Amino acid sequence: MLAIFNALRIFFEFPLPDNTINTSPYTFEDFKDYNIEIDGSTEGGFFLTIFFQNEKMIPSTRFNSYDDAHHHARMVIDKDRVTRMNS
Repeated sequence: MLAIFNALRIFFEFPLPDNTINTSPYTFEDFKDYNIEIDGSTEGGFFLTIFFQNEKMIPSTRFNSYDDAHHHARMVIDKDRVTRMNS
């Protein structure tokens, strides 16, 4: 019994190799089929255009801030992904 305990103790103390290349969290911006374009306008505000597989998903929409446009992009992409998974 002691031999098994010692073997397990040595096994768990041995450092495992770190094969993880990217440790940052996965976000909606990482999806390859979606392309998000947020362009600033000269009058103030930002225009959001979202593409799925190079096809425009929604009409370009104007937002007052970059954060609002970014948040809307996340909401649209999340809703689209759920719709595609459930169809």
